[in-house]
Amino acid sequence: MKSILTIAGKDSLACSTLASTVIPGSHDSVLDALNSSVSTGSIPKGLAKALSHLLVSLARSDALFGTLRHSNAPAIQL
Repeated sequence: MKSILTIAGKDSLACSTLASTVIPGSHDSVLDALNSSVSTGSIPKGLAKALSHLLVSLARSDALFGTLRHSNAPAIQL
């Protein structure tokens, strides 16, 4: 989670995407949930599953990772 937040801090598209993605059944954004989890050292049980699904969906996002996915560079360089 710390790594995701570090990357988001340097990438405005990633930051705005995490900030605008709301966790279903919650009023929290993914960014808020990650910040809270890092600071408290835990994830509320009710948010864990939904947050996990959202992070997987975001990882598959062409908007965030399309250029990497279609790159010819070896994975170690990405």
